[in-house]
This record gives sequence, C-alpha cells and structure tokens, in this order.
Amino acid sequence: DALAKAADHYHHLLHDPKNISAIKYLYDRGFNDGIITKFKLGYARGNGVRKCGASEEALLEAGVLGKPKASSKNQDTYDPLHGRVIIPLRDTLGRVVGFTGRQMEAKEDSPKYKNTRETVVFHKGEVLFSYKNAQEMIRRGEFKHLLVVEGQLKAIASNHYGWPTISAGGT
Repeated sequence: DALAKAADHYHHLLHDPKNISAIKYLYDRGFNDGIITKFKLGYARGNGVRKCGASEEALLEAGVLGKPKASSKNQDTYDPLHGRVIIPLRDTLGRVVGFTGRQMEAKEDSPKYKNTRETVVFHKGEVLFSYKNAQEMIRRGEFKHLLVVEGQLKAIASNHYGWPTISAGGT
C-alpha cells in the first residue's frame, strides 16, 4: 500500500549520506539506530517520495503528496513534509495511516510539527501514537499503566527508556 511504501522510502532516505543533518538531529536527541528502526523514523527530501513504488494517484489519496492551489502556475504535486524528520503514525493494528513531519530547526513562519492531511484512514484526533508498543509492554505484564506525553518524539524517547508511552497522533 502507498503509506507503507512511503514509510519505507522515508526511512531509507534518512540513512542517505546527503541527509546527515537529519540522522544527526535524531542522534542528538538521544535516539540510537535501534529506536530509529523500531519506529521507522525517516526523512523527506524534495519530492523523492514519488519514487517509492506507489502511483502518484495513490500517494495523493493517502495524503502523502499535496496538490497546489488551482490558481498556482505550477501544478506539480509536492511533498508537504519536505525537509522534515518523518514519524509514521500507525493505527491500533500497527498499520501506517499517516505521517508527522518534525522540523529540525525552528522557523517562525512554519509549524514545528506538520501532519499529512486527513484521509479515509487518517483522522488525527483518533490516533494514539505508539499505542501498539505500549499495549505490548502492558500485555507482557511489564507494567499496569501507561504514560501520556505531548509529542511523538517524547513518546519515542520514553519508550526507548522502557516506559509504555503514548501521545496524540496528530498535532
């Protein structure tokens, strides 16, 4: 499916030497390769996601690509998360339903976090980020409670240190 292919593509791009700033950003936040792989973190560069193996139509339908306004001279589709660290958002079964893009440097004219648009499978108010990971830790009997934090990167960090943690799936 288009979302799974996009997640694979973004994850692969994170390890491209051209994107050293993105992997450095994650390392500086205390993430190692294991946690980056576990959560399939990635990076969006240019419109490269078009090369992920899914059709442009499927990527548009999945909310991964954006379409310019009708009044725009350039009508090419684009990746609205370009230049951001990518965090796949999953449903309770672990399937990718959307993405959050995190800026690596604060920009006054742009939000720190940006989601793919809502679609048939992604409603940001209905996604609990890292729910499946937290659920598995509780099922194994390691914990009886879970933590709720603000922000996916905080949830990842908390999971990394052994706490079952969730956050809102959309910002």
